[in-house]
Amino acid sequence: MNKQEAADFLGVSVRALERYVQQGRISVKYEKGKTRPTANFDPAELEAFKSELNQPTVKPAFESRQITGYLSN
Repeated sequence: MNKQEAADFLGVSVRALERYVQQGRISVKYEKGKTRPTANFDPAELEAFKSELNQPTVKPAFESRQITGYLSN
């Protein structure tokens, strides 16, 4: 999968994809192209990373039982 296809698959920009590579969050293999190396991404790795991106990163401010207490007053 090339850069644009990988970015589209993840729902991010190509620049964001490049940042993930720089941060070591995604690996990329470069293969010889006609005029320059081309980036290739492993679809299985991208699938795993995509599910990681969809995980919430912050804890909710209130537990549902706390909200119920506020609403019943």
